[in-house]
Amino acid sequence: MQQQGDIVLYQTPNGGDICIDNGIIAMDGGLSTCVYLSLFGGNEDDNGLANNSATWWGNIDVDHAAQKYISLTQHILKSLPATSFNLNKLQDAVEADLAWLLSEKIMTSIIVAVSIPKMNMVHISIEMANIQGVTQNLQYTQNWEHSK
Repeated sequence: MQQQGDIVLYQTPNGGDICIDNGIIAMDGGLSTCVYLSLFGGNEDDNGLANNSATWWGNIDVDHAAQKYISLTQHILKSLPATSFNLNKLQDAVEADLAWLLSEKIMTSIIVAVSIPKMNMVHISIEMANIQGVTQNLQYTQNWEHSK
């Protein structure tokens, strides 16, 4: 059996997980896995600044910005408290983490909305459109785990 695409990652209350059915890892040809990794796949201590020693090890010899995992979204959720002021910073972080989809012309538009549905939780809604006008909607509910 040949599998194609990316491994399907899905959000859980404790982070991400993969789907396994009868010993076969579920695969997907869409963008959900790369978006998930863009938001939550870097080092949570990486604040995105140049020459950051906390960058994810896979970024060390990468020169092209679109190929780096910074995951400012994850960094904000771990380093700042859940406040309405920081919610604006979180939205900016999500947009920055996904900017490569626009610069690489994979998507033509990305609309991000973030909210705090309950204490220490955040909901991230992403609507993306490609050049053909096909839209994809992704939703993530994540613990806001300010621990510093």
